[in-house]
Amino acid sequence: MKKGNIIKIVVSIIVMLVLGYLAIFGLNIKGHQIIKGAKEIKTGLDISGGVTITYQAENENGQEIVSGDLEKSKAVIEKRLYAKNIYDYIIRVDSNTNQITVEIPTNTSDTSVDPLTAVEGLDQTAVIQFRDSDGNVLLQGDDIESAKYSEDAVDSTGIATPHVVLTFSQEGTTKFTAATEKLVGKEMPIYLDEECIASPNVQSKIDSSTAIITVGGGSFAEKKTEAQQYAMLIDSGSLPFNLSVINKEYIGPYVGQQALEISIRAGAIALALVCVIMILIYRLPGIVSTIALVIYVSLLLLIVANSGTTLTLSGIAGLILSMGMAVDGNVIIYERLKEELNKKMAYKKAFERSYKNATSTIVDGNVTSLIVALVLYILGSGMVKGFGIVLAIGIILSLVSSLLITRFILEQFMPLANKGTFLFGLKKEEKEVE
Repeated sequence: MKKGNIIKIVVSIIVMLVLGYLAIFGLNIKGHQIIKGAKEIKTGLDISGGVTITYQAENENGQEIVSGDLEKSKAVIEKRLYAKNIYDYIIRVDSNTNQITVEIPTNTSDTSVDPLTAVEGLDQTAVIQFRDSDGNVLLQGDDIESAKYSEDAVDSTGIATPHVVLTFSQEGTTKFTAATEKLVGKEMPIYLDEECIASPNVQSKIDSSTAIITVGGGSFAEKKTEAQQYAMLIDSGSLPFNLSVINKEYIGPYVGQQALEISIRAGAIALALVCVIMILIYRLPGIVSTIALVIYVSLLLLIVANSGTTLTLSGIAGLILSMGMAVDGNVIIYERLKEELNKKMAYKKAFERSYKNATSTIVDGNVTSLIVALVLYILGSGMVKGFGIVLAIGIILSLVSSLLITRFILEQFMPLANKGTFLFGLKKEEKEVE
């Protein structure tokens, strides 16, 4: 083997160890958590328990609340939960009492944090209005199609600034253009539930379908939290009435914690057995597969932890399933490689042909599974949605693991095929005759 191959193998092993460490312990620098580890993964109702919150719907104008308004409110609350990466929830609507009950996951053992902070803003009406200095409404909720959080620079300084990007409807764009033309040199206050959240000065007529809301003072983290809250509230739409919290009860994790421990233990045993079996059957490629698999699992845990995805027991099942699919891709490649080496083909050509022949099979199998995962995520709810998103992340990473990571590492070991194909899973009597 060349020196360059050895260096790349050593680097791959170091990367595996670093990612494994980060996945387990995360990264803290001077008390600031830079990267979250497995212990910081948000868990669902079925694992960590949570809180049940009952809201009472009230109309300020005294009008009757109909079931259609309650269902609309349920849809708005669901969008807000999704924006917070909370998929494991239960929402019940009682049209007789005009109450909405929401069950959300939270760490009930942490008494220092109020569980209501996890769903802050769910009960906010979120009526947004652009007004003039006299209080006249120029455009409002229905004129806005979407609201997204962004950190892109908004001026020539190039400094990242937390803000909200509003996209207007066609009618909203017309109203916004007319309003800015009318208010040149004046302020155009923006209100959210009668609270002025910004008061920009109109410099000139703006003929655009978008507008930017920048937040006030404070640290970058405080501005980010505030801007994300505004984006979530505006994008989810407004509630047709006020909601007030009338009751909250804590939900114990019951058998969830025990099930989590069993699932983790089973996953670790399964990972170890798969690695041992791969090494026994494929020998050197099996070792490569082990390195790639550890990298894959580490990346998956890091993405789940740092994306804020809520992990449920069904999500753990999706994680383990995607791990099996990653191994399946390696098996397909290694079997192809054995076939090519059996033909007494040069190792470089055998390597290239094995990947060329296996790629389409791996991609087809993973893409079909990815479609199913996306359908579960889009059409499902609660734990089904959580299963879908974890499975989708795992499938994408399995493709990266099989076609990029495994290929890179295995290519460094291929020169050893000149010393005997037994190292690559062939029997001694099948050894290439040079």
